[in-house]
Amino acid sequence: MGTAFRIVVYFSVIACALAADLLRNGGVESLDGWNHCWNFDCELIPADESRFGSHSLRTRHRTQSWQGPAQDIHTTPGRNYRVESWVKLLNDKPGKLGQNVELEVSFEFSDGSHTYMNAALRPLVTTADGWIFLQGDFPSPERRALSQERNFAAATKATFYYQGPEPGVDFAVDLASITEIPHASDNDWRRQTDSVIDRIRKNDIHLRVTTASGIDPAQVKIQASTLSSAEGCMHVLSLKSRSILTSLKTQCNIHF
Repeated sequence: MGTAFRIVVYFSVIACALAADLLRNGGVESLDGWNHCWNFDCELIPADESRFGSHSLRTRHRTQSWQGPAQDIHTTPGRNYRVESWVKLLNDKPGKLGQNVELEVSFEFSDGSHTYMNAALRPLVTTADGWIFLQGDFPSPERRALSQERNFAAATKATFYYQGPEPGVDFAVDLASITEIPHASDNDWRRQTDSVIDRIRKNDIHLRVTTASGIDPAQVKIQASTLSSAEGCMHVLSLKSRSILTSLKTQCNIHF
């Protein structure tokens, strides 16, 4: 027996939509700005294959898992940033359950060393998932301690790039952005967050639950969970079906 449930959810995020974007040509309507395609090919795909706009960017002939479109960015040491992008796998690898898709940031220091930060990760991605949305946060380091006592190397360069899928697996990217997370008071945070929720962060999720014959839907227990973030969690506001809602909790893990 299949029982369909409709859950209206709100994703609380900090309002940084008005912050300046560190990425150049994040909508990838051209290859402008995406000039770091190291030993593999980057090319535009047309609107009928894109997520947004007239074009998306796709990779070809990748030979390393770390290879992906990249560009240098300018960050301020000590500040925090949010990165997000849409990604789609273009082919699967036989014998694999799926691929990791990652948003990565590399920092170079004055002594030539590097630090790598994984800002967002989605595991077990397949072509059946279509376009997926990745989002995460990362700090911009001020300096790196050297082996010698009291000696430090200053951060001099930052590079954003995509990585994760195994060699031979190509993928497309679209609508990427990196913005600074503002320092706001509690009142500003709430006001800005509510504004974003009202404008762009309300979505419907449709669930279909299949139970064994003879099971009353009123006995069904649903656990709704989401990846937590520093700014907020998923708020389940209503469940439209037979009345199985037993509690309402604005937590990262919500039990029905």
